[in-house]
Amino acid sequence: MSLSNQKNIHNRIIQELNAMETPQGWHEYKKEQLGSVLGKLDMSKSEKFAEYLNNRFMDAVMANNAVDMNLRWKNISDDEKIRFAQKIVNSLIELLNSDIQQNRVTLYNDNTGDVYQKSDDFIDMVYKQEIAEYLHNKLKITVQKSDYGLMGLSTTGNLGINLNWELYKGIELFLMDLRHEMMHMVDLFMPQISALDPQTRTIASRYYIDGKNGDFDLYQNNPLELNANLKRREFGLLCTERLANATYNHIKNAQQHQMSYAKVY
Repeated sequence: MSLSNQKNIHNRIIQELNAMETPQGWHEYKKEQLGSVLGKLDMSKSEKFAEYLNNRFMDAVMANNAVDMNLRWKNISDDEKIRFAQKIVNSLIELLNSDIQQNRVTLYNDNTGDVYQKSDDFIDMVYKQEIAEYLHNKLKITVQKSDYGLMGLSTTGNLGINLNWELYKGIELFLMDLRHEMMHMVDLFMPQISALDPQTRTIASRYYIDGKNGDFDLYQNNPLELNANLKRREFGLLCTERLANATYNHIKNAQQHQMSYAKVY
């Protein structure tokens, strides 16, 4: 590293430390830093991944007794809903890892954001084993009840869900918001498959502003939020369709089974 680069880094650290001395100073500094990435999104990469995540998320939903949960949603406890969300998160991580190992999703180099290119079989195997080790043993997303906001994923892996909202009295909006948080999970904790540019992702995360103090534009146009909101409408339609079809088939099969049982006896 050159002397000039070292000096720039030193000055940057001093600048941040000075900004952190007061809440207002840190807030203004974050606004300044966010300005360089607001609205910055590679739409071709992000839309493709958003569509992929829509389908994989619904696979995780359907793998966890979604039909029964759909039928009983208004009557089950908050604790059961939290457990349902936790199972979906765990299943999704397993599905994403499987796709990584089987080359079913595009991989990117962590530092440059370039598409990962396999050099040889051994190095590729080691690289993917490291990812699997991280996903299995180090990535911990903990779903818990919250009294704040709607849903939110922290940088420590805590996913809070406020079930007091009327919005979550129906399962579809609950799943739509959970899918939103799962894109945040990818961008924050799974950079190997995130469609966001590494520098953009780092700035968007480090200087994140939640928009609750009159800075809604800074929240809405943060690349993390833009990315998480992509294909939301399409996901809503997909979610409703898959749940409705599976629920209809479940009820139809149960009725046929009951009729067959009645004929025998």
